[in-house]
Amino acid sequence: MMLIALSNGSVVHKMNANDFLDMEVTIMEHGFSEPAAHNYIRFLHEGIQKAEVALQDQ
Repeated sequence: MMLIALSNGSVVHKMNANDFLDMEVTIMEHGFSEPAAHNYIRFLHEGIQKAEVALQDQ
């Protein structure tokens, strides 16, 4: 399980490792040599967006 949490411990984004590994990506389209690298960057980007929304709601 991958989690992104705020400093107060609130989880703003999570993903099961099996779901992460099952994600598909067009490698040449995004410039990453490994699909996992692209998927992880996308996971982090989504988590940052969700954290920003959560912090604005506080």
